[in-house]
Amino acid sequence: ATLTALACGRADPGDPAVRERCAREAAYLRRLVQQHAEEDAAPGTAAAVEQAVRSAECLGLRVTAQYRDLVEIPAPAAAALGSAVTEALNNVLRHAGTGHAYVTVTGTGGGVEVTVVDRGTGFDPRAVEKGLGLRSSIHGRMREAGGAAAVDSAPGEGTRVELRWPA
Repeated sequence: ATLTALACGRADPGDPAVRERCAREAAYLRRLVQQHAEEDAAPGTAAAVEQAVRSAECLGLRVTAQYRDLVEIPAPAAAALGSAVTEALNNVLRHAGTGHAYVTVTGTGGGVEVTVVDRGTGFDPRAVEKGLGLRSSIHGRMREAGGAAAVDSAPGEGTRVELRWPA
């Protein structure tokens, strides 16, 4: 209902109560999707990230991807990684002012580390309110799946998003 109200212009996206309802509804929808993803044949680690890469490339972003020593992780964790990579690449498209990103996926024993790097405009993370893109789509999804995310950026220095599972 909240998303419909936003789409129709009947709710203010800057209203803290609306933002909180959106976050709760998004968490509920992610749980539903994860339940169905577990029931279906969920993609593996590489496939989840590669799907995010292909989607970004279809939107015009050039992505250099490297995969090293991959290990398979539980389907909900792979789905969270894929979703977080999708959001990081979408942020490159929307904000970085560059047409190229670098994605590295590395197996770490029983886990996975993914980095998404751009050499774009960068930003001061302390000066930017954490929007839904960072808070929910990246940090929230990784946390809900038992992982972690970190964003490092500075004006003129580009941005580096690091994703880890397990945390």
